[in-house]
Amino acid sequence: MQALLLGFRLDLLPMWDDERGTLYAAEQTPARIAQIARADVHPPTYYLLLRAWLKLPLPASELARARALSAVLALASTAVLYRLWLRALAFEQRLLFLAWWVFSPWLVLYARIARSYTLQLLVAAVALRLALDFLESPSSRRAMALYVASAAALLYVHYLPGLALVAATALSGLWRRQWRHLAALAAIFLAFLPWLGAFLQTTGLVAETRLYMVTGSVLAETLLKLVYTFVAFHFGETPPPWALALGVALLPALVWAWRNVWRRTGRPPLLFLLVVGVGYTLAAGWVSFPFVGARLLFLLPFYYLFLLRGLDWRRWHGAILYGGLLLISGGGLASYYHKQDFLNKGYLVDFAEIGRLVEEQSRGQRASVLLDRYTSSAGYYLHGAANLHPIEILHDERAIDHALARLRSHHPALVWYLRYSRDLTPGSHHRRLEEELARDFTIRRFYFVPFSAIDRKVMQWLGLGDIPTHLVEVLELRPHIP
Repeated sequence: MQALLLGFRLDLLPMWDDERGTLYAAEQTPARIAQIARADVHPPTYYLLLRAWLKLPLPASELARARALSAVLALASTAVLYRLWLRALAFEQRLLFLAWWVFSPWLVLYARIARSYTLQLLVAAVALRLALDFLESPSSRRAMALYVASAAALLYVHYLPGLALVAATALSGLWRRQWRHLAALAAIFLAFLPWLGAFLQTTGLVAETRLYMVTGSVLAETLLKLVYTFVAFHFGETPPPWALALGVALLPALVWAWRNVWRRTGRPPLLFLLVVGVGYTLAAGWVSFPFVGARLLFLLPFYYLFLLRGLDWRRWHGAILYGGLLLISGGGLASYYHKQDFLNKGYLVDFAEIGRLVEEQSRGQRASVLLDRYTSSAGYYLHGAANLHPIEILHDERAIDHALARLRSHHPALVWYLRYSRDLTPGSHHRRLEEELARDFTIRRFYFVPFSAIDRKVMQWLGLGDIPTHLVEVLELRPHIP
């Protein structure tokens, strides 16, 4: 069933911008991949694996084959989870877990994207098991060696889960006065030493990155990240409106299940609590709110195991909670395959369709193209189009001023301006540019990816003054007729 869900129409969603970068990296030589990864926030392991995978003679497009690798890694993760984490459970508990896991719309979404999410999941499932074994047998050289190897492998797959695991394991071990964890840390450091310089460079890039804030308030943004991540873990990122309403109704039962877990746990799961704490802190400080949950996908199976411990599924409240969450998952899957109710509308932006519109409406006429940084992927589809030149990406205020000066001096007969409907620049520079252009050009608008009534209501609750009807606007600008 999982293979059917993951393998059905792998080309369903348009190519995501990060996927484009993935495919570009995978087409390069190993030396070039290492060079790209040194300037990226991603180690080279996944790119090298995908490069080898794409050499297989599979009958599909390059994007679909890349996504197929993610699906295969998700299936392998299920087998590893069953082998390492589920075999000690009763048969009915295994079935309860697998139903949640297989039908998780959140897992299906990220297991069908050409990124390293499921590779992180697979390696983390092994590394966490070996970390627990090492904590339980600190004097075992074999347990230590296996843990060190798996932790280093996870760091080479992705920094965030690797750092979360290493930090949490070391803190857990040192808290128990297991001093051999210092030696394990040294061994992991030596194993990661060849890539340490690239990692330090990555931390510098992350520190310099200015995160997009939808609310403008640090407190409100923190709350938004927590709520969004909570929704993603429990209901996925494609819940229909009725599923969100049902989720709210299930909150008391969820709280009851959490309470049962703590009552039945003799010793708090320190390792997992620390992994969650470190992982969330790193993710929340690294990416904007729609992507925090995605960076923590490797924790999803362990949260399901945690929740199952507090679920009395034979009693009415436990059965309602379990059945309700499973029903929400079904609704989320239906929405996903119908390409609707996405919390992150960016996954639905089809830049190939936008590129076709621009080229068709230009009708062979020479045109200038302006792109904001969030629609820059459209440039790939327009780069080879006839008469569409130049293509400028307006990544800051200086670039906007330069583009405006050029247009006023050259007086082009046609300009295309592609941007997100909400101006995400700190000083509303794109809105200012549009106002300046409106003095000399007549504007015709095309819209892509509509917001639902609920989306707009949430934006209103967040206090966003400018509430658009669609995610992306394409502006056709022609000089005023005298």
